Amino acid sequence: MLRAARRPPTAANVDAVGRMFITQVKLKASQFVQNSAGHDRAMAYLDRWALLRGDHLEVAWAC
Repeated sequence: MLRAARRPPTAANVDAVGRMFITQVKLKASQFVQNSAGHDRAMAYLDRWALLRGDHLEVAWAC
């Protein structure tokens, strides 16, 4: 992604891409939960995400 955007692979850029990736996964997953189980379940799912702490790799492993 960084290469496609012509950005250098600095720690800050890698972190930004990782956070963006986790945000997109969270968004798509909550949309799936909402479509299959309803709004309340999707909100509960997002609340669980809010409890996760750490960098984007730690959060990805926790899920």
